[in-house]
Amino acid sequence: EYSAGLHPAGYVFGLARAVARHGALLCEEVPVQRIERVGSQFQVHTGRGVVRAGEVLVATNGYTSSLVPGLKPRIFPVGSYIIVTEPLPPDLQKKLSPKGRMFYDSKWFLNYFRLTPDGRMLFGGRNNLSTNLDLQESARILQAQMVHVFPDLAGMPITHSWTGQLGLTFDLMPHIGRLDGVHYAFGYGGHGVSIATYLGTEAGLLLTGQKSDSPFAQIRHPTYFFYRRRPWFLPLAAFYYRLLDWLS
Repeated sequence: EYSAGLHPAGYVFGLARAVARHGALLCEEVPVQRIERVGSQFQVHTGRGVVRAGEVLVATNGYTSSLVPGLKPRIFPVGSYIIVTEPLPPDLQKKLSPKGRMFYDSKWFLNYFRLTPDGRMLFGGRNNLSTNLDLQESARILQAQMVHVFPDLAGMPITHSWTGQLGLTFDLMPHIGRLDGVHYAFGYGGHGVSIATYLGTEAGLLLTGQKSDSPFAQIRHPTYFFYRRRPWFLPLAAFYYRLLDWLS
């Protein structure tokens, strides 16, 4: 009868404020250039200096690079795209979503949608796994999908279009572990708001010695010889999943 949602950016800012209150130092816009192990310590090299640490956690998910060489083959990026309409008349809002719920469908190339607090339709998804679709092109694709679900929104102006990168693993499972002494947690496949919070807690317990292992660390983390740096196989995977959606 009910559903609930949260604002992901608001949640992240809230987490940042909470850890700052507990003494954490947050350094934004400071890309890491190299991680070097020196004895039992790590030196994290950035464009603004070197940070020395006893433990390092890589939590870059869909933005994972070759910074830790063995991590890149374990995860690959997939694009997710969202559009938002201009504010809808109250009667149309009521017609489209009488209870203001959060929705997603059951396709492989699924769509997710909701009314925003100011009465716009937010509609997300993809029919392509690329991370670099033009935002105008992705908006046209999503608008057509939106009108297929909600014919009443035909011709409704789109005011915003944006994208972000999800992190997927080959078994579609989230993973936590340690490689060359560096901790990592990633592979949320679009469920990061909840799962990343849980694995972040697990990683914190491991880093501080409060736990010696995690059930997620026991999951076999497959890699394949054909992927090391560039996910060239994504167009083939996209065709396969579009075919599955068509057959279903």
